[in-house]
Amino acid sequence: MNDNDQILQWLKESPLAIPLRSGTGFYVMHGKTLLFPDHTTMEVLDFIQGLGIWDGDLWGDYRVKYTEPGGPYAEKLTFFYEQNAYPVPFARPIPPPASPTPADFDDPVEF
Repeated sequence: MNDNDQILQWLKESPLAIPLRSGTGFYVMHGKTLLFPDHTTMEVLDFIQGLGIWDGDLWGDYRVKYTEPGGPYAEKLTFFYEQNAYPVPFARPIPPPASPTPADFDDPVEF
């Protein structure tokens, strides 16, 4: 598990994650402050964007959707569950050997 996986796991179990009424997933509202062990703070959406995760990205098994401020909804990031990997009961196929190309036979041979 990498750091981003651990952060996602923490985020979805934290009080910041608000479950979706319909569907599987959650959202995180703008304006919530994270307090790090070194006593620095950062707004949660800025932190997530700093990880390189934003609108349209996949993060773990979630598709991320950004909602802009204004309109009927508050600024937030919504995480829609989208299974991205499926276990299979067989081994991965071995790719066939590469076919030689004409460049492979371009050695100058003097007779």
